[in-house]
Amino acid sequence: MKESKKIAVIGAGSWGTAMANLVADTGNESHLFSRDESLVGEINSSHINSKYLDGYKLNSNIICKSLKEYKPVYDFVFNAVPTQFVAEFYIKHNISLKGMNVVNCSKGIEQKRNIGLFDIFTKHLGVPEENYAVFTGPSHAEEVCKNRPTAIVVASMNSALAQSIQEASSNSFFRVYTSSDVVGTELGGAVKNVMAIAAGIIDGYSLGDNAKAGLITRGLAEISRLGAVLGGDPATFAGLSGLGDLVVTCYSQHSRNRKVGELLASGLSLQEISDNYNFVAEGVFTAKAIKELADKNKVEMPICQKIYEIIYQGKTVQDAIQELMGRRYTRE
Repeated sequence: MKESKKIAVIGAGSWGTAMANLVADTGNESHLFSRDESLVGEINSSHINSKYLDGYKLNSNIICKSLKEYKPVYDFVFNAVPTQFVAEFYIKHNISLKGMNVVNCSKGIEQKRNIGLFDIFTKHLGVPEENYAVFTGPSHAEEVCKNRPTAIVVASMNSALAQSIQEASSNSFFRVYTSSDVVGTELGGAVKNVMAIAAGIIDGYSLGDNAKAGLITRGLAEISRLGAVLGGDPATFAGLSGLGDLVVTCYSQHSRNRKVGELLASGLSLQEISDNYNFVAEGVFTAKAIKELADKNKVEMPICQKIYEIIYQGKTVQDAIQELMGRRYTRE
Protein backbone atom coordinates (compact mmCIF):
# COMPACT_ATOMS: atom_id res chain seq x y z
CA MET A 1 0.00 0.00 0.00
CA LYS A 2 1.50 3.32 -1.05
CA GLU A 3 2.03 6.15 1.41
CA SER A 4 -0.57 8.91 1.40
CA LYS A 5 0.76 12.41 0.64
CA LYS A 6 -0.53 15.81 1.67
CA ILE A 7 -1.00 17.77 -1.54
CA ALA A 8 -2.08 21.35 -2.29
CA VAL A 9 -3.50 22.29 -5.68
CA ILE A 10 -3.34 26.02 -6.38
CA GLY A 11 -6.01 27.20 -8.82
CA ALA A 12 -9.56 25.85 -9.00
CA GLY A 13 -10.18 26.10 -12.72
CA SER A 14 -11.04 23.00 -14.73
CA TRP A 15 -7.54 21.50 -14.70
CA GLY A 16 -6.80 22.37 -11.07
CA THR A 17 -10.11 20.83 -10.03
CA ALA A 18 -9.34 17.71 -12.07
CA MET A 19 -5.92 17.47 -10.39
CA ALA A 20 -7.44 17.82 -6.92
CA ASN A 21 -9.92 15.09 -7.83
CA LEU A 22 -7.13 12.81 -9.09
CA VAL A 23 -5.08 13.43 -5.95
CA ALA A 24 -8.06 12.45 -3.80
CA ASP A 25 -8.87 9.43 -5.98
CA THR A 26 -5.33 8.12 -5.54
CA GLY A 27 -5.69 8.17 -1.76
CA ASN A 28 -3.90 11.38 -0.92
CA GLU A 29 -4.99 14.30 1.26
CA SER A 30 -6.23 16.79 -1.33
CA HIS A 31 -6.52 20.53 -0.60
CA LEU A 32 -7.74 22.70 -3.48
CA PHE A 33 -7.13 26.45 -3.16
CA SER A 34 -9.35 29.04 -4.86
CA ARG A 35 -9.61 32.82 -4.80
CA ASP A 36 -13.39 32.50 -5.33
CA GLU A 37 -15.11 32.17 -1.93
CA SER A 38 -18.41 31.04 -3.47
CA LEU A 39 -16.59 28.26 -5.31
CA VAL A 40 -14.96 27.14 -2.07
CA GLY A 41 -18.39 26.77 -0.49
CA GLU A 42 -19.88 24.96 -3.49
CA ILE A 43 -17.08 22.38 -3.75
CA ASN A 44 -17.12 21.64 -0.02
CA SER A 45 -20.89 21.39 0.31
CA SER A 46 -22.00 19.95 -3.04
CA HIS A 47 -18.76 18.44 -4.44
CA ILE A 48 -19.18 20.17 -7.79
CA ASN A 49 -17.47 23.02 -9.64
CA SER A 50 -20.32 24.46 -11.69
CA LYS A 51 -18.21 27.33 -13.02
CA TYR A 52 -15.39 25.34 -14.61
CA LEU A 53 -16.41 21.65 -14.62
CA ASP A 54 -20.18 21.70 -14.70
CA GLY A 55 -21.82 18.29 -14.56
CA TYR A 56 -18.95 16.41 -12.89
CA LYS A 57 -19.28 14.99 -9.38
CA LEU A 58 -16.04 15.41 -7.44
CA ASN A 59 -14.44 13.21 -4.81
CA SER A 60 -16.02 14.13 -1.46
CA ASN A 61 -12.59 13.98 0.23
CA ILE A 62 -11.41 17.16 -1.54
CA ILE A 63 -11.10 20.03 0.91
CA CYS A 64 -11.42 23.38 -0.84
CA LYS A 65 -9.88 26.41 0.86
CA SER A 66 -9.47 30.12 0.22
CA LEU A 67 -5.99 31.34 -0.68
CA LYS A 68 -5.59 33.12 2.66
CA GLU A 69 -5.73 29.71 4.40
CA TYR A 70 -2.66 28.40 2.56
CA LYS A 71 0.41 27.43 4.59
CA PRO A 72 3.61 25.77 3.25
CA VAL A 73 3.01 22.40 4.92
CA TYR A 74 2.62 20.07 1.92
CA ASP A 75 4.55 17.20 0.37
CA PHE A 76 3.71 18.63 -3.07
CA VAL A 77 2.22 21.88 -4.33
CA PHE A 78 0.54 21.43 -7.72
CA ASN A 79 0.33 24.66 -9.71
CA ALA A 80 -2.74 25.05 -11.94
CA VAL A 81 -2.72 28.84 -12.30
CA PRO A 82 -2.66 29.88 -16.00
CA THR A 83 0.88 30.64 -17.17
CA GLN A 84 0.43 34.34 -17.91
CA PHE A 85 -0.62 35.05 -14.32
CA VAL A 86 1.63 32.71 -12.30
CA ALA A 87 4.37 35.11 -11.15
CA GLU A 88 2.09 37.93 -10.04
CA PHE A 89 -0.46 35.50 -8.57
CA TYR A 90 1.94 33.89 -6.09
CA ILE A 91 3.43 37.22 -5.09
CA LYS A 92 0.08 39.04 -4.79
CA HIS A 93 -1.48 36.32 -2.63
CA ASN A 94 1.68 35.80 -0.56
CA ILE A 95 1.82 32.08 -1.28
CA SER A 96 5.12 30.85 0.11
CA LEU A 97 6.84 28.02 -1.75
CA LYS A 98 9.81 27.84 0.61
CA GLY A 99 10.78 24.22 1.15
CA MET A 100 7.98 22.99 -1.12
CA ASN A 101 8.19 20.53 -4.00
CA VAL A 102 6.40 22.34 -6.83
CA VAL A 103 4.63 20.31 -9.52
CA ASN A 104 3.68 22.57 -12.41
CA CYS A 105 0.53 21.49 -14.26
CA SER A 106 0.12 24.59 -16.46
CA LYS A 107 1.36 24.99 -20.04
CA GLY A 108 2.68 27.88 -22.07
CA ILE A 109 5.28 30.63 -22.16
CA GLU A 110 4.90 33.90 -20.31
CA GLN A 111 4.43 36.53 -23.00
CA LYS A 112 5.81 39.45 -21.01
CA ARG A 113 9.30 38.00 -20.53
CA ASN A 114 9.33 35.10 -23.02
CA ILE A 115 10.12 32.60 -20.28
CA GLY A 116 8.69 29.20 -19.43
CA LEU A 117 7.35 27.99 -16.12
CA PHE A 118 10.62 26.40 -15.07
CA ASP A 119 12.24 29.85 -15.16
CA ILE A 120 9.26 31.52 -13.50
CA PHE A 121 9.34 29.20 -10.51
CA THR A 122 13.10 28.74 -10.13
CA LYS A 123 14.35 32.23 -11.04
CA HIS A 124 11.49 34.45 -9.91
CA LEU A 125 9.64 32.55 -7.18
CA GLY A 126 12.63 31.01 -5.42
CA VAL A 127 12.00 27.31 -6.00
CA PRO A 128 15.27 25.31 -6.19
CA GLU A 129 15.69 23.38 -9.43
CA GLU A 130 15.79 20.08 -7.55
CA ASN A 131 12.36 20.86 -6.05
CA TYR A 132 10.65 21.50 -9.38
CA ALA A 133 8.75 19.13 -11.67
CA VAL A 134 6.44 19.53 -14.66
CA PHE A 135 3.34 17.34 -15.01
CA THR A 136 2.04 17.27 -18.57
CA GLY A 137 0.74 15.26 -21.51
CA PRO A 138 -2.51 14.46 -23.36
CA SER A 139 -4.93 14.86 -20.47
CA HIS A 140 -8.12 16.89 -20.76
CA ALA A 141 -9.73 17.63 -17.40
CA GLU A 142 -13.14 16.36 -18.49
CA GLU A 143 -11.82 12.89 -19.32
CA VAL A 144 -9.61 12.64 -16.23
CA CYS A 145 -12.67 13.38 -14.07
CA LYS A 146 -14.54 10.57 -15.86
CA ASN A 147 -11.72 8.13 -15.04
CA ARG A 148 -10.93 7.64 -18.72
CA PRO A 149 -7.54 5.92 -19.32
CA THR A 150 -4.86 8.61 -19.45
CA ALA A 151 -1.06 8.60 -19.71
CA ILE A 152 1.10 11.62 -18.88
CA VAL A 153 4.73 12.38 -18.01
CA VAL A 154 6.33 14.03 -14.99
CA ALA A 155 9.74 15.58 -15.68
CA SER A 156 12.28 16.75 -13.13
CA MET A 157 16.04 17.12 -12.86
CA ASN A 158 15.57 15.30 -9.56
CA SER A 159 14.77 11.69 -10.46
CA ALA A 160 13.75 10.84 -6.89
CA LEU A 161 11.20 13.66 -6.93
CA ALA A 162 9.80 12.53 -10.29
CA GLN A 163 9.41 8.97 -9.01
CA SER A 164 7.72 10.16 -5.82
CA ILE A 165 5.18 12.18 -7.83
CA GLN A 166 4.68 9.21 -10.15
CA GLU A 167 3.86 6.92 -7.24
CA ALA A 168 1.53 9.48 -5.60
CA SER A 169 -0.52 10.24 -8.71
CA SER A 170 -0.76 6.92 -10.60
CA ASN A 171 -3.77 4.64 -10.34
CA SER A 172 -5.72 2.14 -12.43
CA PHE A 173 -6.84 4.76 -14.99
CA PHE A 174 -4.08 7.37 -14.74
CA ARG A 175 -0.57 6.22 -15.71
CA VAL A 176 2.44 8.46 -15.08
CA TYR A 177 5.84 8.11 -16.79
CA THR A 178 9.01 9.91 -15.66
CA SER A 179 11.55 12.01 -17.55
CA SER A 180 14.55 14.19 -16.76
CA ASP A 181 14.00 16.55 -19.73
CA VAL A 182 12.25 19.54 -18.15
CA VAL A 183 13.06 21.90 -21.05
CA GLY A 184 11.73 19.64 -23.81
CA THR A 185 8.71 18.49 -21.83
CA GLU A 186 7.57 22.04 -21.07
CA LEU A 187 8.21 23.24 -24.61
CA GLY A 188 6.09 20.49 -26.17
CA GLY A 189 3.19 21.41 -23.90
CA ALA A 190 3.51 25.08 -24.83
CA VAL A 191 3.91 25.04 -28.61
CA LYS A 192 1.17 22.45 -29.17
CA ASN A 193 -1.35 25.10 -28.11
CA VAL A 194 -0.35 27.27 -31.07
CA MET A 195 -0.74 24.29 -33.38
CA ALA A 196 -4.17 23.62 -31.88
CA ILE A 197 -5.34 27.06 -32.99
CA ALA A 198 -4.24 26.14 -36.50
CA ALA A 199 -6.12 22.83 -36.17
CA GLY A 200 -9.26 24.71 -35.17
CA ILE A 201 -8.95 26.91 -38.23
CA ILE A 202 -8.69 23.77 -40.38
CA ASP A 203 -11.85 22.41 -38.76
CA GLY A 204 -13.66 25.72 -39.04
CA TYR A 205 -12.99 25.87 -42.77
CA SER A 206 -13.64 22.12 -43.26
CA LEU A 207 -10.23 21.69 -44.90
CA GLY A 208 -10.15 17.96 -44.21
CA ASP A 209 -8.11 15.15 -42.70
CA ASN A 210 -5.15 15.55 -45.06
CA ALA A 211 -4.66 19.12 -43.91
CA LYS A 212 -4.93 18.15 -40.23
CA ALA A 213 -2.42 15.31 -40.61
CA GLY A 214 -0.02 17.59 -42.46
CA LEU A 215 -0.36 20.21 -39.73
CA ILE A 216 0.40 17.76 -36.94
CA THR A 217 3.38 16.27 -38.74
CA ARG A 218 4.96 19.57 -39.77
CA GLY A 219 3.98 21.14 -36.47
CA LEU A 220 5.90 18.45 -34.63
CA ALA A 221 8.90 19.20 -36.84
CA GLU A 222 8.72 22.85 -35.77
CA ILE A 223 8.48 21.95 -32.08
CA SER A 224 11.44 19.58 -32.42
CA ARG A 225 13.62 22.18 -34.20
CA LEU A 226 13.10 24.80 -31.51
CA GLY A 227 13.42 22.21 -28.77
CA ALA A 228 16.80 21.04 -30.03
CA VAL A 229 18.15 24.59 -30.07
CA LEU A 230 16.90 25.23 -26.52
CA GLY A 231 18.48 22.04 -25.18
CA GLY A 232 15.59 19.57 -25.21
CA ASP A 233 16.07 15.85 -25.86
CA PRO A 234 14.85 14.96 -29.40
CA ALA A 235 13.23 11.79 -28.04
CA THR A 236 10.98 13.88 -25.82
CA PHE A 237 9.08 15.30 -28.79
CA ALA A 238 8.07 11.82 -29.95
CA GLY A 239 6.61 11.17 -26.51
CA LEU A 240 3.58 12.12 -24.46
CA SER A 241 4.41 15.81 -24.00
CA GLY A 242 5.26 16.18 -27.70
CA LEU A 243 3.35 14.03 -30.18
CA GLY A 244 0.82 12.84 -27.60
CA ASP A 245 -0.26 16.27 -26.42
CA LEU A 246 -0.16 17.65 -29.97
CA VAL A 247 -2.53 14.98 -31.29
CA VAL A 248 -5.08 15.29 -28.50
CA THR A 249 -5.24 19.08 -28.56
CA CYS A 250 -5.57 19.21 -32.35
CA TYR A 251 -8.48 16.75 -32.41
CA SER A 252 -10.34 17.00 -29.12
CA GLN A 253 -13.68 18.70 -28.60
CA HIS A 254 -12.36 19.71 -25.16
CA SER A 255 -9.40 21.70 -26.55
CA ARG A 256 -9.82 25.40 -25.79
CA ASN A 257 -7.11 26.38 -28.24
CA ARG A 258 -8.67 24.37 -31.06
CA LYS A 259 -11.97 26.05 -30.23
CA VAL A 260 -10.34 29.47 -30.59
CA GLY A 261 -9.19 28.49 -34.09
CA GLU A 262 -12.70 27.39 -35.00
CA LEU A 263 -14.15 30.67 -33.74
CA LEU A 264 -11.55 32.70 -35.63
CA ALA A 265 -12.51 30.79 -38.77
CA SER A 266 -16.16 31.67 -38.14
CA GLY A 267 -15.27 35.36 -38.34
CA LEU A 268 -15.18 36.26 -34.64
CA SER A 269 -12.40 38.54 -33.41
CA LEU A 270 -10.20 37.66 -30.43
CA GLN A 271 -11.97 40.35 -28.42
CA GLU A 272 -15.37 38.83 -29.21
CA ILE A 273 -14.08 35.37 -28.25
CA SER A 274 -12.70 36.74 -24.97
CA ASP A 275 -15.96 38.54 -24.18
CA ASN A 276 -18.20 35.54 -24.82
CA TYR A 277 -16.25 32.47 -23.64
CA ASN A 278 -15.19 31.69 -20.08
CA PHE A 279 -11.75 30.20 -20.63
CA VAL A 280 -8.08 31.06 -21.09
CA ALA A 281 -6.51 29.79 -24.33
CA GLU A 282 -2.75 29.79 -23.70
CA GLY A 283 -1.95 29.44 -27.41
CA VAL A 284 -3.00 33.04 -28.03
CA PHE A 285 -0.28 34.30 -25.68
CA THR A 286 2.23 31.61 -26.61
CA ALA A 287 2.02 32.44 -30.34
CA LYS A 288 3.72 35.78 -29.72
CA ALA A 289 6.31 34.36 -27.35
CA ILE A 290 7.19 31.51 -29.73
CA LYS A 291 7.54 33.88 -32.68
CA GLU A 292 10.03 35.96 -30.69
CA LEU A 293 11.92 32.88 -29.45
CA ALA A 294 12.12 31.50 -32.98
CA ASP A 295 13.39 34.81 -34.35
CA LYS A 296 15.94 35.15 -31.56
CA ASN A 297 17.29 31.62 -32.12
CA LYS A 298 16.96 31.75 -35.94
CA VAL A 299 14.65 28.74 -36.03
CA GLU A 300 12.25 28.38 -38.96
CA MET A 301 8.68 27.86 -37.66
CA PRO A 302 6.35 28.79 -40.54
CA ILE A 303 3.10 27.49 -39.01
CA CYS A 304 3.68 29.33 -35.74
CA GLN A 305 4.65 32.41 -37.75
CA LYS A 306 1.34 32.38 -39.67
CA ILE A 307 -0.74 31.91 -36.52
CA TYR A 308 1.09 34.88 -35.03
CA GLU A 309 0.32 36.95 -38.13
CA ILE A 310 -3.36 35.94 -38.06
CA ILE A 311 -3.76 36.81 -34.37
CA TYR A 312 -1.57 39.89 -34.07
CA GLN A 313 -1.25 41.35 -37.56
CA GLY A 314 -4.67 40.74 -39.06
CA LYS A 315 -3.54 38.39 -41.83
CA THR A 316 -6.43 36.52 -43.38
CA VAL A 317 -6.61 32.75 -43.00
CA GLN A 318 -6.81 32.36 -46.79
CA ASP A 319 -3.59 34.33 -47.28
CA ALA A 320 -1.82 32.39 -44.53
CA ILE A 321 -2.76 29.05 -46.10
CA GLN A 322 -1.64 30.16 -49.57
CA GLU A 323 1.68 31.38 -48.20
CA LEU A 324 2.31 28.12 -46.34
CA MET A 325 1.43 25.99 -49.35
CA GLY A 326 3.49 28.21 -51.66
CA ARG A 327 6.74 28.09 -49.69
CA ARG A 328 9.88 27.00 -51.52
CA TYR A 329 10.23 23.26 -52.06
CA THR A 330 12.49 21.42 -49.62
CA ARG A 331 13.33 18.02 -48.15
CA GLU A 332 11.32 16.56 -45.29
